[in-house]
Amino acid sequence: MAEQIDYQVVLQELLGKARRAAEQAAQSDAYQQGLRMAYYDLISFALDQGKIFGVSAADLGLAGFDPQDLLREPAPEKSRQAA
Repeated sequence: MAEQIDYQVVLQELLGKARRAAEQAAQSDAYQQGLRMAYYDLISFALDQGKIFGVSAADLGLAGFDPQDLLREPAPEKSRQAA
């Protein structure tokens, strides 16, 4: 049977991959927005379960990450004015 640390590494890698994929998904169409929401649900669930069992976001490889950022609209780009 695998050691507990093996499970931790697998979970950290899985959540890291989900985070990167979510951050790369554009918000340009409904499909991409759906992907972001699915990743949000997965990552939020992992963080919530971690809190229940005393596992920190850092232990999950998500220190400083707020899944709510995945649902926020990106800030509009400032238009460049000719000088």
